[in-house]
Amino acid sequence: MAAKIAGAELANEGLLALKKGALTEAIAKLERAVGLSPANDSWRFSLAKALLREQRTGEAVEHLQVLCVRDEPKAAWLAMLGTAATKLRRYDEAIGALQKAVGLEQEEIEWRYRLGVALLMADRADEAAAILHPELRPDVPPKFVTLYVRALWRTGKTKTAEDLLSAALSRSDAPQIWLAMYHELKARNASGRSTIDPSHVFYDAIYSAPTELVCPLKSGPP
Repeated sequence: MAAKIAGAELANEGLLALKKGALTEAIAKLERAVGLSPANDSWRFSLAKALLREQRTGEAVEHLQVLCVRDEPKAAWLAMLGTAATKLRRYDEAIGALQKAVGLEQEEIEWRYRLGVALLMADRADEAAAILHPELRPDVPPKFVTLYVRALWRTGKTKTAEDLLSAALSRSDAPQIWLAMYHELKARNASGRSTIDPSHVFYDAIYSAPTELVCPLKSGPP
């Protein structure tokens, strides 16, 4: 009982530190709390989030792997494992975890987006496009459209990508890069060139990992 009380106190202090952005303190407190109560999944998940924010991705993955072998793993655990594994370029592990997350919460568009990222980074652009296409609703986040365009571009479907952006540019939240990508695609389609050279200004925009992968998944209860 004493260990349980001590663990709860440490976890509360760690969660407060995490909320304040004091990552070193949060990790230290939560590690001790998890050590006292290894079966407390909520504390372990919070520890994994703190480790990810501190860029200690490998350590975060170890804790997430523990969570994801539970009898009934939560979609958020699987999605965070998939995101962390993508950062480590362990794409098979990432894709497997994210596919399970999508299966558990098919209505959660964020999991599908992150699965698309993992597939694209694993050079499985056709599969990424197939995962992303059904979700192209008018209210879908701009990053989703951008990722789908990247998948289409990488599979050589540049005319489809051009047409998609042409329609999407009317959105009030259209990012500036859409206009630049649209004009580039239009020029390439007019000239019959679909491939892109590594020295081109858009190469990183099409082939690099999305910048939001440096951050953990959205906060919230496990």
